[in-house]
Formats: sequence, C-alpha cells, structure tokens
Amino acid sequence: MLAPTRHEKAAFAVLDDWFAHRTRFGGAPGLQACVRKKGAVVFSRAYGFANLRKQEKYTTVHAGRIASHSKMFTGCLTLQLMEQGALSIYDLASTHLPWLGKHNDKRVRDITLRDLLTHRSGLFRDGLDAAFWELEKPFLSRSQLRDNVLAASLVYDPNTETKYSNIGMSLLGMSLEEATGETYAQLVEKHILPKLKGATLAPDSGLNAKMKYATGHTRSVFDNERKTLRSLPAAAFAPATGFCGTAEATTQFLHTYLETDKLLPLRIRRDVARLNWKVKNLASESYGLGMGFSGAGDDVYIGHSGGYPGFGSQTRLLKGSDYVFSAIANANDFDTFSILRTTADIIRKVETVFADEKKIEISPVLMNKWGGWQYIVGAKTALAIMSDMATPADNTQILERRRDGAYYTEKANGFTNVGEPVTFLRKSGKITAVKSGANTIYTTDEFLRRSKKTFA
Repeated sequence: MLAPTRHEKAAFAVLDDWFAHRTRFGGAPGLQACVRKKGAVVFSRAYGFANLRKQEKYTTVHAGRIASHSKMFTGCLTLQLMEQGALSIYDLASTHLPWLGKHNDKRVRDITLRDLLTHRSGLFRDGLDAAFWELEKPFLSRSQLRDNVLAASLVYDPNTETKYSNIGMSLLGMSLEEATGETYAQLVEKHILPKLKGATLAPDSGLNAKMKYATGHTRSVFDNERKTLRSLPAAAFAPATGFCGTAEATTQFLHTYLETDKLLPLRIRRDVARLNWKVKNLASESYGLGMGFSGAGDDVYIGHSGGYPGFGSQTRLLKGSDYVFSAIANANDFDTFSILRTTADIIRKVETVFADEKKIEISPVLMNKWGGWQYIVGAKTALAIMSDMATPADNTQILERRRDGAYYTEKANGFTNVGEPVTFLRKSGKITAVKSGANTIYTTDEFLRRSKKTFA
C-alpha cells in the first residue's frame, strides 16, 4: 500500500465513517470501496454483509457480480487480438460470423466489430425476451443468441446512434472466439489475467473455485425485507456481463489497462482513453472502445458501471488525476457512482479547505432526529458534511473560528442556525457531540440510546 498524504488520510477517515454510515442506515446490505493512486492501493475497505440471511460479513476478498465491467475486458481483448493480427476492429462482423450475412435485414451485413464494441451496431439491447435479467431463466446460449439476432431487424442503421447493446457485445465475444478458436474464458485467462498478478477476477460465475462470492440482494419490497438472490452464469452473455471480481481487482485492471504498457501499447491506449461518441439522449454520457465516459460537473470519469440482479458497481479513472476508484454494492438500489464522486470530491475539499492547517481532527458521524453530520476541524477552519446525503460533498459548509473559540458560518440559508456559534464537545480529547446554535448532535450510539426515551 502507498502511504496516503495527511490530507488523503483525513479524507479517508471521513469516507470510512460515511461508507459505514451509509451501509448501516442508507439501505445497502454490503459495500466494497477501493482507491488506487498511481497504481497502488491507498484505501480499501468493506462494510456490512456479504449475505444478510447468513449474517456473513462483507470483506475486501468477496467477489461480486461486476457485470458490464466485462465490456472493458472484451474491449481490451479485441484490441490485443488486433495488435497480434488475428483480426481488425474494422472487420465486418459477418467475416467471423458468416450467418450474419444471411440476415433478412441487409443492414446487418454492414456491422463491423468496432460497431459492436462501441454500441453503434443498431442492434436491440437484450434480445427478444430478457427474463434472464429477472433470474427467471438461464442467460442465452450461443445458439439462442444466434436465433435472437436472426429473428429481429436492426433498431438503427449501423454506426449512426450510440445505443447500448448486450447482444452486440456478446456477438463481439463470439467473433473473438471464432477468430482464435479459443473460448472467451480461455482468451481472458491467456491474455489478461497473467498481467494482473493476484487479482480476484473471473470471466463468469463458477469458473474460479477459489473465489469467495458475495450474495446479491433484492430491494426491500418483500414485507419490507431484502431477500438473497441466486446467481446464474452469463453463458453467451459473458463478454457483456459475465465478470466477477473485487474492487481491488477492478481498480488494478483499469490502472494497468489505461496507465501501463502491460496490456496494450500507448498508441492504442490513447484511443481507448480518448475516442468516444455521445450516448443517445444523454448529454453527460459517452461511449468508446468498450469504455464509458461519464461527466459530473467539470470532471470526466472513464471506466465502466456494472448492473446484475442484486449488484451494482462502478470502476473509474478520474481523468487528469492519479486516482482510480471502485465501489461494489450487493444491491441494485445503491448509487455506486455517487460513491465514486463523493470519494473524489472529499479528497479535493480536504486538500483545498485545509491546505494551511497543520493538524486536522475528524469527528465521528453525529446524529439527531433530523439527520447525520460529520465535521473536519482545524485550528482556524471546520468543514461540516451532511452524512445522510447520497453526495455529501455537494452539501458542505465551511465554518471559520472566531476569538470566542466557536466556529461560525455566514453562508448557510436563513432558515438554519446561520450566524450562531458551533462548538465541539469532547471526552478524552475526542469529539463526542456538536452544538450548533441550540441544537446538539451526538455519536450514533448515544443518539440511539437517547432516542429510546422518545418512542411512543
């Protein structure tokens, strides 16, 4: 592990408490979060439960269904095979899958491997019946994938619209198999995993007997409870959504892919990190060579999301920085992109607000019946963070210390305690409560204990 700077150390202390708070009170059964800087892990933690029913604790070695992260691996494989002369991304898909040339829709004959890789093939998203996404039936086999494609016309002309297609990415994987005579899993094992020493990754579930798997969970819609979900192999959909892995492993892959020559040379990596096309009807989203580009304010996050029944995930390089972030949650109703955004924003806020502070103190998450807050406190300045928000870095207040020793802000709105003193109460040198105006917030355990007296 690379030693974090003092500002990073403070930011990670805040994030550690916030991740635990969000997992406990924000609804996610479990969460993995990892940050790499210049390729080295500077933060890696797991929270909550890998399996709620069994009360199995989530750890950093539990593998989750990272689903559409698979598309980055498939893109990497495609470009590696092109570099080796086995194919070209400008090949017609029908060169490798001749049955496509017999399609009733003649436009299909114009689809290239690049169209499949960039979601610009014009194909439908998930076939004729996507009940496999409800885990009600198995994912498509190779023959079923073929039959689905032959049974439907294109939605758009090739290379005219960026429309996400798991069918298209699966056809790309099938094309790689035909071009090499090897299975998709064999290609991953041969060309990618040897360059990722120790990475907990597999191209589909059930392929690595040594992996310890987390369990996916439903939303809380079954008598207000979450239920655990079974996990199905992605079969012919593996190039689009099969991969399983950990947050440490996905950040290792993305850094290795985009920032080193281990998988591809710089002249090709430049295109991976640069080429992209706007996703239809989404101004802040673009897609490139198996790589997503998501805008958030002035930032661009390069990498991929993943969604599988019971899992949501994100792994992204923050463009222009040394950081790669990943978050994997074992429920679909937890916004993992907000985890990444918050991680990046908290690091920057701490570095900016406390640039001249020699000593920084971190409060635990403090609560009352109106919400949760956390404070970063320096000798001259404090930063208040609203812990209950999905993106707390968007909801912060800077407080300045005055001669009376209390901290104040004049920037909050007039419905709040703006202009009133904020004081920090300590026991054994640690912050245990904060009084803002007339209101006091307490540590989580103290708040829960005090609240019992108020129950009807």
